[in-house]
Amino acid sequence: MMGLTERQKSEYRNIAKEVSKEIVHDLMGDDRFLECLADKLADKVSEKVNRRLEDLATKINTLETKIAHIQGDNENLMIRIDELEQKSKLDQLRIYGITEEREENLKPKIENISISKMGMKNVKLLQCYRIGNPNPNKSRAVIIKFENIQERNLAYDSKKLLKGCRITLVEDLTKARHEILLYAKEKIGPKMVWTMQGRIYTKVNGKKICLRSEDDVLKIDQ
Repeated sequence: MMGLTERQKSEYRNIAKEVSKEIVHDLMGDDRFLECLADKLADKVSEKVNRRLEDLATKINTLETKIAHIQGDNENLMIRIDELEQKSKLDQLRIYGITEEREENLKPKIENISISKMGMKNVKLLQCYRIGNPNPNKSRAVIIKFENIQERNLAYDSKKLLKGCRITLVEDLTKARHEILLYAKEKIGPKMVWTMQGRIYTKVNGKKICLRSEDDVLKIDQ
């Protein structure tokens, strides 16, 4: 069988092109065809969009899970750092009500209070220093660092003897724990909250409860 010449191929191509145009023209005038075509296109677009959205949702869920793990690790790290910082303060106390002077020697002042007001003889202090920014209207608190934890505990156990002399002796808490303490006193009541060895406590139905966070305080307050 002889093959088609180039001219014949061109003629057949033109015929096919014209027939295709007529078919498309006829179909474009058919509303049912147009509706079917629109549905098909909409389905394809919707399918691709949904697939992309599912992929994005999966990626977002993965990222949220990773972020949650990082936040959890960070919270655990902050708790550990706070515990270590509080441990370093176990041989210290904080005292309020010591009149501040321009040039002062705090150690003899504190030793005198320990002896005359608290009955502590031969008290062993390593350091005494003010904390916070100077305030002309208010004396700053003083940090007392004892030679050992036993001396510190003895002083803390004798703090009630300072009642009535406008001097207050409290535990030296970390910033985070100090904020929890203030929050607990506000929500539960100042007389219902106390500290011991750097931990914050209250009582519920006669049972001692340790408050480690503001959420713990809210549970008690409810």
